[in-house]
Amino acid sequence: MTRSVVLWIVAVSVGVGAGVWQRLSGPSYPWHGRVDVGGAEVPVSLPRSHVTTSPARVAVPAPGAGTRGTLYWRGFPVDGPFAATPMRRAGDTLAADLPLRAPARMVEYYAELGTAAGETRLVPATGRAVVLRYRDPIPAPLLVSHIAVMMLALVLGARAGLAAAFEGERYRSLALLTLAAIVLGGLVLGPATEKAAFGTWWTGVPLGWDVTDNKTLLAFVGWVAAVFAGERRLRRAPALVLVACALMLAVYLVPHSVVGSNLRAY
Repeated sequence: MTRSVVLWIVAVSVGVGAGVWQRLSGPSYPWHGRVDVGGAEVPVSLPRSHVTTSPARVAVPAPGAGTRGTLYWRGFPVDGPFAATPMRRAGDTLAADLPLRAPARMVEYYAELGTAAGETRLVPATGRAVVLRYRDPIPAPLLVSHIAVMMLALVLGARAGLAAAFEGERYRSLALLTLAAIVLGGLVLGPATEKAAFGTWWTGVPLGWDVTDNKTLLAFVGWVAAVFAGERRLRRAPALVLVACALMLAVYLVPHSVVGSNLRAY
């Protein structure tokens, strides 16, 4: 196996790993856990994202016909009491709907199940309520294209960094391809996806402090500097490629949409 093949395998592993981390750590991914309800351990999945075509339904397993449940919710971020909605039984589950909100608005909630043995509050291990964000439907081709191109940028960026460390000037073409992928995936398809989901093209600097948009901008600036140095054949170019690679991977360690896209007051 040649060194180039080995480096591509490493780059794909790093890029895919970073992309999977973004998916699993981001607030769009449901919270999964296991809780004890009346002496029985049950799996629980609580949604953290929902489209505006219908109210978000919260459904949890409810062993035993005598198990009762209440869904508590309030707007987020809003200080005040939680409203209470009784959960209704449907087979072996209890379910209730959260109120429908406009795109980018969020609802904070938790469920509480009661049995003869006592009450169980269904929340993550942090003890805080779950936050759900509404968004408009995103056309599947747009969403898939955005994700695919950003994953490609991660792989190419990791490979450019490895080339700068082990393969001499081959990093120059890889850095240029990485920058092109970031422009297409992050600065063209990304804003288009945000527009479809939340009705706005960009909420990062200089228009706001959205973490996801600013992460993209930071990665873009890093690769612009790396490509410029490479094309000018500056002596520090390999080091700047390594910095751009490390910067991109570092910003991807920050969960996607970590503070949401709360563009409107509750």
